[in-house]
Amino acid sequence: MEGLNDMTGSVIVYSKANCTNSLKSKLLLADLGIPHLDISLDAFPEINDKLEKIVGNNFVTPQIFFNNVRVPGYDSLRRLVATPEVWQEVLDMLMEQENNMYHNIEVDDVDDIIPLENDKMLQMMRKANLMRDRPGGMMAQRNSIKGQDLINWLVKEKSIKRGEALVLGQKLIDKHFGHQLKEHSTFNPDKFYQMPEDDPSMPLNLTNGELSTTGYSVNEFNEHLCVIADQVYDYVLAKNKEDIYYERLEECTEFDSYKNLIPQLASLDLANSSVEERIALFINVYNMMLLHIIYKYGPHMNIWQKRKYFNNTYYLIDQQRYSLQAIYNGILRGNKKGPEMLWKPFGNEDPRREHIIPDGEPLVHFGLNQYRSHGAPIKTYHARNVLFELRKAAQSFVSHSVNFKLDLKKQTVALAPLFKQYAVDFGNFPEHAVEFLIEFVMEDGLERDTLIRMFNTNLNLSYIEQTSEINFIREDQK
Repeated sequence: MEGLNDMTGSVIVYSKANCTNSLKSKLLLADLGIPHLDISLDAFPEINDKLEKIVGNNFVTPQIFFNNVRVPGYDSLRRLVATPEVWQEVLDMLMEQENNMYHNIEVDDVDDIIPLENDKMLQMMRKANLMRDRPGGMMAQRNSIKGQDLINWLVKEKSIKRGEALVLGQKLIDKHFGHQLKEHSTFNPDKFYQMPEDDPSMPLNLTNGELSTTGYSVNEFNEHLCVIADQVYDYVLAKNKEDIYYERLEECTEFDSYKNLIPQLASLDLANSSVEERIALFINVYNMMLLHIIYKYGPHMNIWQKRKYFNNTYYLIDQQRYSLQAIYNGILRGNKKGPEMLWKPFGNEDPRREHIIPDGEPLVHFGLNQYRSHGAPIKTYHARNVLFELRKAAQSFVSHSVNFKLDLKKQTVALAPLFKQYAVDFGNFPEHAVEFLIEFVMEDGLERDTLIRMFNTNLNLSYIEQTSEINFIREDQK
């Protein structure tokens, strides 16, 4: 199917976020190597209305168009693919016939559906960390880029000549994706440009500002989230299931399905959910939200950027704003102060207090993506067995020598910094972390028996130096 990358026709899937058949259809097309455009009917209800008028009473999702050939639903797509002669005719048509009609469905502005190339380029520039805060006292500017830095990046990233890069830089200004800090209309490599900033008040899961409704319970939503997240993880995780090839998200259709689903978090009712349901949901949301942040902004380049990612970037969940920090320290740790925090995440009148995990669950540390190499494998969690799965994750975590070491000669146990940073979660004293490992994590065996003997005699406890290596990597790193 490699030649389909050069097809002149178009494949468009009109899908819905909570539709399993929509997801199956997109996965099938991806498996077949068929490039396609996914248009969310949740985001564009006017298109949904027009499609229903065309299709009539038998409207199902997804609606799939190969040029002007309509395939209604997943079952029809599967039957089409299973009929070799007809399927080959469709493929031949896509290779030979161009299609610009959008199936007679008029759209006010097609750019609302198909992101502009400049939008994508701006996102790539953010990920490449070209944006800097420009010094200058009272004239200081945030989120700025020097023209020459942009030119150098365009020449390297786009493999184009300097003259072409200058033309592209001019187009960026003309399209108002950046404006020169001094009033000149011609792009100049020696000048600084300020790029548009995201609205800090806009939750990351509500990019269009509209609230989406859901009929799911917490457990139902989490199960649906797990299906999509598992597909994303299969695509982006390295073989060790710990490191993430984050650039793969650009072409991951399952991640598009995730972004279509998460607006429903805004109206998800957390009331009456069980502790296990909230633990599973918030771990899964945390890990995918961190993925979403890195997808949008790229790995952090300094401590201030990292703090923005964890403290000042939000999802709206059950009508309340949740940062990564609020999920970790507020919900899952039972509203405890985190490292470098001066107070608890939720005050006495904060409505999010209703959903905290009472006293916190220490095992959640091993289910969350800690943003560092050599953590536990990244996976999804289900309410029905979440504590069992978290124990398995903890066992995997301490199996790394960078997280747990026994030295019999020196009678020393060395633990990962996590056990020191969050010592209060494991007991009142540092050695209680060792007791926690013996009682709740380690399986019966020689290592556990050795640790018990050391714990009952003269145990020396130390902490392993923390690595600065993050687990979001590029393809050329490993």
